[in-house]
Amino acid sequence: MAAALGHYRPKSFTKEEDMESLLRARGKQTIIPSHAHPTEDKVQRNIKASLESIMDEIQATINGNVLHTMVIFDELATEKRIHWDPKTNHFLGFVDEEKVHYTGKATVGALGILCKNNCIYPGRPVLLGIVLLASDGRIRQGSSFILLTFKHQLLPQLLIYSILKPLNFLNLYVGNNDLTSDKDWKHVFKRFQNLLLCQFWVTPDIIMDHLKLNGLSADHIRSLFNPDNQQDMKMAFDMLKDIWLLPRTSTLAAQEALWILGKLLFHLVFPYLCVDLLLSEKIEHSSAAAHSALALYKLARKDFLLTNLYIDVMIMIKNVLFCVAKAKVDNPNGEFWVILLAPHCLKLPAPLHDLTEISKSADHIKPALWRGNIEVKDVSLQTLWNCGCCLVEEDCKTIKPILQGLEENISVDILALFGTLLFNSQISSIYKDCVSLF
Repeated sequence: MAAALGHYRPKSFTKEEDMESLLRARGKQTIIPSHAHPTEDKVQRNIKASLESIMDEIQATINGNVLHTMVIFDELATEKRIHWDPKTNHFLGFVDEEKVHYTGKATVGALGILCKNNCIYPGRPVLLGIVLLASDGRIRQGSSFILLTFKHQLLPQLLIYSILKPLNFLNLYVGNNDLTSDKDWKHVFKRFQNLLLCQFWVTPDIIMDHLKLNGLSADHIRSLFNPDNQQDMKMAFDMLKDIWLLPRTSTLAAQEALWILGKLLFHLVFPYLCVDLLLSEKIEHSSAAAHSALALYKLARKDFLLTNLYIDVMIMIKNVLFCVAKAKVDNPNGEFWVILLAPHCLKLPAPLHDLTEISKSADHIKPALWRGNIEVKDVSLQTLWNCGCCLVEEDCKTIKPILQGLEENISVDILALFGTLLFNSQISSIYKDCVSLF
C-alpha cells in the first residue's frame, strides 16, 4: 500500500549489482582481482579479507567440530572493455591469443560454509578473474571440474568408504582429498523446464492438454509455457510440480510417460523444497530419483533425457551422499542442510508435505525455516538407499528388471551405465587444453 501511495519506490537489483555487492568483503578490505591465473598468495589474501569480519562467529560455531566448506564458481557478464585495477596496477579484461580480444565474462569463486548460522553460510568471494579461459562455454567448464574430481576411486582406508561402498550403483570416483563436484540444483531444475518447453519426446501441446484435463486454468498453463518466463525460478517450480501432480488414470503412452517423468521430478525436486522433511526422507527421495533415472536412461538413453542433464543430475545426487557421509564421520552429532548445496538462498515458497506454504512472509528457503529432523546420527545411508530403490520398483514395474540386469555387471554405476564413464569421450577431446590449468 505504501508503495502504491508513492511513499517509497521498491527497487530490484541486477545480477551485476548483486555480484558487485558480493565482491565487497563484509570488512574493510576488498577482493583483489586476478589479471591472469590466480596465485595461491592472492587467494589466501582474499580469503582473509572475506572471513576476517566473521572469524569470531566461525570460532563460536566450530566449538570443537568441523565446518565443511564448498567452493562455488559462477560467471557473470562484464562490459567488453579494458578495466584498470588500481590495487594491483594491472589491466583486466583482455586476452592475447594471436591478437588482443576483449572478454565479456568474469569468473567469481566463493567459499560456502555449510552451517545453520546465517552470518556465516552466505558465499564469501575469494577469487575474481576477468579473463577468457575457454571459448566453448559450459561444456569445457564442466569438463574441467570432472578432471579435478574424477581422478581415482575412493580409497578403502578412508572412514567414509565403509559408509558409501555398500550403496549399489553409486559412483565412487573422487579428486584429491576426496573432492567431489556438484551442480547448482536450481539450474538443474530450470533445465528440466527448458526441456519441457522444447519439442522433446512429449510435446508442449500434449503436456498442456493433460494439465488442462487435470483442472488447471488456461491462464495458468499459458504462463507456464511462456517463453519469456524461462528465467523465472518460481515458474519453473510450478511447472514441475503441476507435472508430478498429474494422475495415473490412463494407459495412453503419453500420459504414462508424463506420470513416470512426474515421479522422477517429485523425488528429485521435493527434498530441496519441503521444509518438514527428515534428512532420512531426503536421502530416500534422492535414491528413488537416482534409480529411476538410471533405469530409464538405460532403457531409452537420449530419447528419455539429454546426456549432459542426466550426468548433472547424478553428480548432484552423488555429492549429497558424499557430504552426508563426511558429516557423519566428522560431526556425528551434527546436522546437514541439503539446501545449502547451492550458491544462493532460493526465493521460493517453503512448502510442507501437503504442498501448502509454511509462511507467506518467508522470502526464501533457508536453514532457519527447516522443521524436520536433519541430524546425521539418525541416517543410515545404506538402508535409505535400498528403500529408495524399492520405492521406484513398486511404483513402476518396468524399472525392476532393468535394475536387476544392471546389477549383473559390477562395472556399472550411475555415471557408467555401459562400463565406462559417460563423459570419458567428452573430456578426452579437450584434456590437453584443460590439464595445464591444474
